Amino acid sequence: MPAWVVLAALAVSTIYPLVFVTFTALRTHSDYVQNPVGLPVRPTLDNLVDAWVRARVGELVLNSLIVVTVSVTVAVAVACLCGFAFAHLRFPGRSLGITGILLLMILPGTVLLVPIFSMVARLDLLNTYSGVALVYASLTIPFSVYMMTAYFRGVPAELLEAAQIDGASTFRMFWSIALPLARPALLTLVTLNFLWHWNELLFASVLITTDTKRLLTVGLTILQGQNITTIPIMAAGLLMSLLPVLLVFSLCQRNLTEGLTAGALK
Repeated sequence: MPAWVVLAALAVSTIYPLVFVTFTALRTHSDYVQNPVGLPVRPTLDNLVDAWVRARVGELVLNSLIVVTVSVTVAVAVACLCGFAFAHLRFPGRSLGITGILLLMILPGTVLLVPIFSMVARLDLLNTYSGVALVYASLTIPFSVYMMTAYFRGVPAELLEAAQIDGASTFRMFWSIALPLARPALLTLVTLNFLWHWNELLFASVLITTDTKRLLTVGLTILQGQNITTIPIMAAGLLMSLLPVLLVFSLCQRNLTEGLTAGALK
């Protein structure tokens, strides 16, 4: 079997769900009942408006954007600083810290659900954006630190030593030399963390129960039980939930390609 046939089949299986959701979001309810597949007979944008306003998808998207922006920023910032320290600095407890990071990567999130809930409750952070954002960041920091440590180890030590001889401080070496060289890994990390935080459901459903602060994943799961919601409106909500993901991925993909090329040339 030619390789292009396999690739074409994989491409169709990947693209079809997106096409189906898009077509369904553009159908009227009667059109969907009569013909759930194929092209919309009378395309309409009413479902997008109803999902954004009546089903409050716009509010859910805003809530998720606030949480995900904070959590990704915290996770990536901590990962860059810790990764550089583990890769190029020598300090007591360094090996123990790396071992601890590896052990934390093994633990599944479900095992940590009860202790995390108890801790967040004691800190009075339930039903707050900051509580969920900090939990998201803490859950992805171990992998993020491991990834950035591995990449920073590839930064030539000679560059840092030359900068140190010229009088550069440790933070200056990190900010001006190591971090620009780590741009490919940094953009990849931003993309992965954004995807995970945006699509997370378990902790979002447990830590936030207030209707006005629900995140997008939780809000979409309860749309089916609402009287105002039809399948086309649900599809419209799903389609709008995909737009930030596609936007972030497309932007990071373009910059990531440039960063990889620059890294290869260097």
